[in-house]
Amino acid sequence: MPFTWEGDPAESLPAGGWDQVILTAALDRREGRRGTMVSALEISIRADLKGKGLSSIMLAAMRRNAADQGYKDQALWRACHGPAGSTSACRDDGEIHVRSAGLPPYGPTMDDQDGFFGERVAAAYDESSADMFEPGVVDATVGFLAGLADGGRALELGIGTGRIALPLARRGVPVHGIDLSRAMVSRLRAKPGGDSIGVTIGDFATTRVDGTFSVVYLLFNTIMNLTTQAEQVACFRNAAAHLEPGGCFVVEVVIPELRRLPAGQNVVPFHVSPTRWAFDIYDVATQATSSNYVEVVDGRGEYRSIPFRYVWPSELDLMAQLAGLHLRERWDGWTRDAFTSESRQHVSVWQKPAG
Repeated sequence: MPFTWEGDPAESLPAGGWDQVILTAALDRREGRRGTMVSALEISIRADLKGKGLSSIMLAAMRRNAADQGYKDQALWRACHGPAGSTSACRDDGEIHVRSAGLPPYGPTMDDQDGFFGERVAAAYDESSADMFEPGVVDATVGFLAGLADGGRALELGIGTGRIALPLARRGVPVHGIDLSRAMVSRLRAKPGGDSIGVTIGDFATTRVDGTFSVVYLLFNTIMNLTTQAEQVACFRNAAAHLEPGGCFVVEVVIPELRRLPAGQNVVPFHVSPTRWAFDIYDVATQATSSNYVEVVDGRGEYRSIPFRYVWPSELDLMAQLAGLHLRERWDGWTRDAFTSESRQHVSVWQKPAG
């Protein structure tokens, strides 16, 4: 849709979002003006074709077409990366410029090739998640999973840089992984033993690999990277489809910290320092949330945000039931401490019927 915008598209876009673009385009048409930019509502990729770079190809083609017709830039309004009810405007270089009413926008939008875990995140991932790489954390996790594997194969959904896959493989468990981010997987490959672990690039909610597994696992809150209930349900079904009879699906995820929300507020800070601030934003109506990071480097502020969908243990149990699994055990953590109403996270194991 052509519309007139006199500002520099690299600096700003209409503050009224899609609604303002429609109104501006209608006025342009009525008054005989030719728009200076074009806008598309969204790009939709069929579920089985996601993660193949098609969005980038389509955006590039659209932008070339816009340039060929004399338009100075292209804007894409898409709600798919924001919470329900919000709409963000972004150029196809992936930087959000404006939003409509609702929660704040999610910083850089998702890179189609690597999801929200592109090269910049991957380069600093191990260091930024150093607590999760502590030997005590890793050893407890690996021991728990190796016991469930019981000599069989393991499939990691969201294998990332190999934090758990590599030591699990060293324990003699054959491991395969699925991950959307080539940047993260390249870090895995660069580590000792990384080239011996099979990895399939794709969306772990839908991507299938050959064979069956004794255990499928999804750790470190990664289930929340699936930002719709439908995607989370699909993930459970995909995990179940990969399990051999009697096999187990393991999820490690936090309990939503809604009790920490002050009355009438929707923000929970979790890191404050002179140069770095981090906070979660919750929408309790939709279960949409985002983790947001503001950092000052060499006197310049940088902002990054990643969207999630928080999920309750009882909801996960229902997803498992829909996938033909039943709850086998639930713990506060990998050391099998009791799960209680005061637990801030849980490790849950669902099992596929043996026969």
